[in-house]
Amino acid sequence: MKNSAKKHKGFMIAALVIFAFLYFLFFARFDLMAGDEGYFNIVSYRMIEGEVPYRDFFLHTPPVSYLLETGVFSVFGQDFIVGRVTTAITGVLITILLFLVASRVSDVPFSLVPGLVFIFWGTSHIPYPSFNWHGLLVALGVMLALFKFTDSGKRKFLVAVGILVGLLCLIKQNLGAAAIISVAIYLWLYRPKKIDVFIDYAFTGIGGVLAGFPIILYFYKNGALQSMLFYLFNFSSDTLKLRMELFPFPHLKPMTFFLLGLYLLLGYALVRASFRKKYVLFFATISTIVLGTAFFYGFATKNAVLYANDHIKEGIINGFFNLPAFCIIMILFLLLSKAIKKVATSQRDLYLRFAVIFSIFYIWFGLIKSRDLLHLIPTMPIAYLFFGYLLAFAYNAYKAKLGQSMMLKTYYFIVPVIFFCLFGLYTNMNNETFKFSSTPLTEMNYSPAIERAKHLIVEKKKGKDMEELVKYIDSHTRPNEKIFLFHIDSSFYILADRSPATFHTFFIPDAFRSEDQERVIRELDGNKVRLVVCKKRIYDRWEAVGDAKKDWPTARIEKFLRTNFYVKKIMGLNYILMRK
Repeated sequence: MKNSAKKHKGFMIAALVIFAFLYFLFFARFDLMAGDEGYFNIVSYRMIEGEVPYRDFFLHTPPVSYLLETGVFSVFGQDFIVGRVTTAITGVLITILLFLVASRVSDVPFSLVPGLVFIFWGTSHIPYPSFNWHGLLVALGVMLALFKFTDSGKRKFLVAVGILVGLLCLIKQNLGAAAIISVAIYLWLYRPKKIDVFIDYAFTGIGGVLAGFPIILYFYKNGALQSMLFYLFNFSSDTLKLRMELFPFPHLKPMTFFLLGLYLLLGYALVRASFRKKYVLFFATISTIVLGTAFFYGFATKNAVLYANDHIKEGIINGFFNLPAFCIIMILFLLLSKAIKKVATSQRDLYLRFAVIFSIFYIWFGLIKSRDLLHLIPTMPIAYLFFGYLLAFAYNAYKAKLGQSMMLKTYYFIVPVIFFCLFGLYTNMNNETFKFSSTPLTEMNYSPAIERAKHLIVEKKKGKDMEELVKYIDSHTRPNEKIFLFHIDSSFYILADRSPATFHTFFIPDAFRSEDQERVIRELDGNKVRLVVCKKRIYDRWEAVGDAKKDWPTARIEKFLRTNFYVKKIMGLNYILMRK
C-alpha cells in the first residue's frame, strides 16, 4: 500500500514537472519584450565583448544573474531563444522547489498547489532572463536549507544558508537584505540560549563570505570594485529615495494592512457563519457593502459598462496578488493562537514561522519600488506555499464534520486552483502582463528574418519593423562601428550586432544625473558616432515646450543630438539620425 502511494505521488510530481516545462517552453517563443529583456541581455552581450560591468557600462543591480546568463550565451550563442529556454528551465526548478517547500507544511495533493499555481502565474508571463527569477529560485533554496537546519540543528546547514543568502545579495540587493533580516530574526526566536544565536550568525556569515569573495575578487582585479559599490549602494539608495518621494506606495501604509485584516476577518466570519448556518445574511451584507464601495466610486465617475469590465478584470488580478498577504495574516493568526494557548510547537510550526517572516520581508522589499505585474509576478510566489497549507487546513477542519465528500474536495481544492490557473492562462494568451505590448498570442504568427530572433514569433507588423531597422543599421554602418540607441529597446544592439557607443544604454528617468548626460555627450563625440536611432516622440518633444521647461533628465543629450545630427529617415515610431 505504501509503495503504491509513493508511486502515485511520484507520478503526480513527474507530471507536474513535465507539464511545467512544456507550458513554459510554449510561451517562451512569443514576442520580443521591449525594455527589460533588452536591458538584461545587453549586459551579457557587452560582457562577451570583453567589457566589465560598472567599469565599462552602467549597471545598478548585482552581477551574478548576468554572469550566469553570459556563460549560457557564450556556450549556446546569443539567439534570444537561448535566454528564453534558460528561463523555462529556471521556472521548472522553481516549480520543483515550491513543491519541496510546500511538502514541509502540507501533504499531496495540497503540496502540489503552489507549483501548479506558479506554472500559470510564473515565467510564462515574463519569459526572458531576469534577476527576479534567479532571486526567487535562490530564496526558495534558502528556505529549504534553513528547514534542514531546523530538522537537525547542524550548523553546516547554516553555512549553506549563508552561501545562498550571499548569492541572493549578489542577485538583487533588496531581496538579499530581506533574507538577512529574516534569517537573523528566525535564529533569534529559534535559540533559547542567546549565546548560541551569535555562533549561528557566525556560521551563516562564513557562508556569506564564501559566496561573495570570488565576485569581489573578480571586480577588484578588473578595477571595477569601487564603481560596483557606488552603483549598488549609493546610486541605488539615492534612486529609491527619489522614487519614494515622487511615488509613495500604498503597500507601505499601515492603513493597507488594516484593510487587509478587515477583509480577512469578514471573509473568515462569512465562511464560519455559512457552515454554522448563523448570521449569514448579516456578514454577507457587510461584505457586499465593503467590497461594493470601489464599484460605487467607479460607476460615479466613468462609463459604467466599460468600467465594470476593466474593473472586474483588474480586481481579480489584484485580488489574486493580495491572496498571499491574506494567507500570511491567517498563518500569523494560527501561530499566535497556538502560542497563546501554549500548544507545543511542532516542526511544521517552525517551518511556517520562518516562511511567514521571510515572505513578509521578501514581498515588502521586493515591491518597495514598484507594484506593477512585472514586479508582482516574480515576487509573490514566495508565499504560494501558504495556499496549499490553508486549503489543507480548511479541508481537514471540516472533513471531521462533513465527512470526506467530493463536494468538500471540490470547494477546497479543485475550484480555487482551477479558477486561478485558468485566469493565468487567459492573461498569458492575451499577453496582458506588458501594457506596452498587449497583442494577443493568436495575432502573433511571424518569425523575423533576423539571425538572433528567428526562433521568436511576433505580430507581423512588429516583425517587419524589426527587420527594416536591423537591415538599415547593418547596411549603413561597419561591423565594428559603434552606434547609439536613444530611448530605443537595447535589444537592437544585439539584433544588429553593433556595440553601444556609450557607458549608458538605459536611461532611468528619475535618476539620470547631469554628469551622466555630459558623459554620454563626450562618448558620442569620442567614439565618432555617425548613426543614432531615436524615439520619434522623444525627439519631437523638444519643439513642443519652451526653453524654460527644457530641464528633464536627458534634455542636454537631446539638445546635442538636434545640434549635431539631422533626421535622415523616419522608420515607424523612430527617427534615423545621421551626423551633420
